Amino acid sequence: MDLGLGVLCELLQIWNKTSVGIVTLMEWMLGEDDMEGDATNENVENYDLLFDKGEFNLWAEKIMFANLLQKHLLNLISQSHLVPDYESGLHQLTTMAANQAQRVAWLLKGLPPAPEFSRTADYTRLSIQKLKLLNVAKLLSLFGLGAVITEHF
Repeated sequence: MDLGLGVLCELLQIWNKTSVGIVTLMEWMLGEDDMEGDATNENVENYDLLFDKGEFNLWAEKIMFANLLQKHLLNLISQSHLVPDYESGLHQLTTMAANQAQRVAWLLKGLPPAPEFSRTADYTRLSIQKLKLLNVAKLLSLFGLGAVITEHF
């Protein structure tokens, strides 16, 4: 995963597409709005999977991907300059991330208090989304835009 993201970022630089690449990769980090439920998961449950990890075992991969993507994006941002045309894309991304952050914070507060060892799948899913949002906030703070996301947490 690390090597693949590194190659992707190098190709974006070679193709002079770093501006659009930075915005797109930050959108990847946010992922689709996981709060709506995942229709593909319903279809996957109908099949017998040889290596079914279950709902609770996918968290490590998602966290690893988010952290590796943040690392490569930090490197890509430090080596490039954003074209003014894509600054509007950053503002749209900031608005989308702030809306997700508000929703995740609200949903986390709505969960009943429980000991750490008995956390639910909802708590895990929301915590992963919170991590992704905080990673995006760190990246957007390089452009002076991350504070609107972190204020929700």
